[in-house]
Amino acid sequence: MKINKKFALSIIVPSFNNAKNLDATIRSIDKSIESFYKENNFYPQIEVIIADNSTSEEVANMVKDLNLEYITHIRVRPLGLSYVRNKAIKLAKYNYVALIDSDCTVKKNWLIRIYHSILKNRSPDVIQGAYFMPFNRDWFSLSESEWDKIRFYKQKQADGKNLVFKKKAYFKIEGYNLKHFYSSGAESLILMDRFKQHKLKITFDDSVIVYHKYPSLIGELKRYNKFGKASIHIKYERPDLFKKEFSPLALWKNLFTLRFGKINFFEYIYQVAKLTSFTIGYFIGKRHYLKEIKKNKIISPHLNNY
Repeated sequence: MKINKKFALSIIVPSFNNAKNLDATIRSIDKSIESFYKENNFYPQIEVIIADNSTSEEVANMVKDLNLEYITHIRVRPLGLSYVRNKAIKLAKYNYVALIDSDCTVKKNWLIRIYHSILKNRSPDVIQGAYFMPFNRDWFSLSESEWDKIRFYKQKQADGKNLVFKKKAYFKIEGYNLKHFYSSGAESLILMDRFKQHKLKITFDDSVIVYHKYPSLIGELKRYNKFGKASIHIKYERPDLFKKEFSPLALWKNLFTLRFGKINFFEYIYQVAKLTSFTIGYFIGKRHYLKEIKKNKIISPHLNNY
């Protein structure tokens, strides 16, 4: 196998009881590796770390069945997504680290585009790829992808569904915040701000593409409930940003003032439902956060540590 050591990448994929989707993620990465070879006539140095914080053996068994030499499988206690990613990043062997989620598949040219982006932008510290490409193209997925485009193009937010960075850049910003179980959802919203504060070289590249499998309608409402739980983290870590962008009040104001453009009646009702779920999550998250502060430890809903 002809390997070029000039392009080395550690790919980290967290998974929580999600073997079926993870299988599709890994297979898409494998196709991207082969596509890279066909174009460049050499293989990149690749490792894939499956950071498994499942409560069953399903993911572990699936990885074993795949039997791919570049995969490292680690078990991590389910103490939140930030904890899982941080654990895996510390184990990464290579200079550049890529984060994707187990409900995503990468485009066939994903590795090619990362390689070209590194060369074109002269080794940036951070590359944020497109995370708004829907796996399905029904109305629901297209609606969610449009809102993710706003986050990408207008708000310049980081997202761990398709984020590449130098390992030293990650530790320069002191990594993911691990103080709170629900902080991972908030970190995706404020991580880019922390990169900017440290004057790191950042590139937004929408040619680096993953396809995101958006949840069902109920699943999406649950997801926004988690974002609400996470927003309390921003309130205590960055009160200025919280008040301006991420408080329930600010988000409701954005909707009522049509800050991001006009939407039809059906879409408006859908956004009201999401913000209602977010607001409920905020109050649940506040209660959870104060309990963690009192006990001085991360409290996982998946572990008996209440």
